[in-house]
Amino acid sequence: ANFIKVFNAGAAASRKVYPDAKVILHIDNGWQFETVRWFFDLMATADYDMIGLSLYPSYWNDSRKEYPDWTTKTKRLVNNLTTCHDRYGKPIMLCEFGMPASQPDKAKEALQYLLDNTVGKDWFMGIFLWEPESERDRNGYDYGAFSNGTPTAALDPFKN
Repeated sequence: ANFIKVFNAGAAASRKVYPDAKVILHIDNGWQFETVRWFFDLMATADYDMIGLSLYPSYWNDSRKEYPDWTTKTKRLVNNLTTCHDRYGKPIMLCEFGMPASQPDKAKEALQYLLDNTVGKDWFMGIFLWEPESERDRNGYDYGAFSNGTPTAALDPFKN
């Protein structure tokens, strides 16, 4: 209840300064519908315009010494988009997306899958990559889409 009060105060302040701004209520792990449902049901009285979700489908698995395949979490997220929209009646944006910079072709495949499977969903507002210009060698963040200061194939789906 306290979080909703603080959130709603922030939403009201944002709208006072920027009346046309959209207030996004965001949660991570958009592929886990149980968590997404729990959060947005809990936030039913929050004053927001849009649902924000995140997807990092290939976190490093230390025990296996590899990045897992992107398809399972990405397909779950795509399925959850329609379920979320139907349940809450709000537009949705993928506010954070990231995959290993060392796997640009896999990131390209995942992003193309996301774009292909959101075509025609006028309530899907788009995808933000989280720190696409980041490079592991430069700042230690491994989920960017650049190599040696240059965009990788990961960004190719956005060319069209």
